[in-house]
Amino acid sequence: MQPDLKLTAMIGMAALCCHQASAQNTGQRPNIIYIMSDDHAYQAISAYGGALKELAATPNIDRIAREGIRFDRCLVTN
Repeated sequence: MQPDLKLTAMIGMAALCCHQASAQNTGQRPNIIYIMSDDHAYQAISAYGGALKELAATPNIDRIAREGIRFDRCLVTN
């Protein structure tokens, strides 16, 4: 596993474990979906309103962005 991918997976699992522990206390099941994709510039996801939004629409990711969360202020290095 690549170092960055390994770190991302560890962070995701830690978040899931923390949420799972709190969900057990309330008796509710967690409602978590973790989507990880590689090599997508913001222009390639139409939820960000880039130049490709009409040419290569991503309706399912757009729906998740509307109903869930969208990262507007993040930095990723290659």
